[in-house]
Amino acid sequence: MAEASGFLAASVVDTFPAILLPIWLASFGGGALYSLAMTVLSDHPQAVRLFGFAISVQVAFQVLMLLSMLWFMVPGGLADCLYALLGLCVIGACLIHLLPAQSADSTNLDTMSVAEVLNQPKALLCLMACLVFFISIGAVWAYLERLGTLSGFAAVQLSQVLAGGVAISILGSITAV
Repeated sequence: MAEASGFLAASVVDTFPAILLPIWLASFGGGALYSLAMTVLSDHPQAVRLFGFAISVQVAFQVLMLLSMLWFMVPGGLADCLYALLGLCVIGACLIHLLPAQSADSTNLDTMSVAEVLNQPKALLCLMACLVFFISIGAVWAYLERLGTLSGFAAVQLSQVLAGGVAISILGSITAV
């Protein structure tokens, strides 16, 4: 929920110092979320195949968002991008109860195909975590200068927010493991 809280707080501020903390909070949560998603994927005998599939899906999510942002996100500005990411976080939070406790799963993963594994709630939530993380990293960042400039931020300020966000997401990743 750190990521969702950060997106919500960042969507209502309009000054450089005020947006630093919420974006860094979202980045911390995003790093942790992605780290946990990779942990979920590794909990399978065919983890190597699933990691390869996850990378493919992440790139596909980025491409789809990069192509669609011009029509859906950019006209609404930075706040609408943050609201969209917040919405994905809330949907994921509502579905989190579907995950098995402490990775316990009653099915025999050794005999399941990759398609069967991907139809399980934990795999779907993992893909959703990748979606949120890589939309915010890969797609929103591509348009961040344009969106930020329209919102009154200077390019130097945006680069400082991004650099801080990346650094904080590393801390989130380490904290999750």
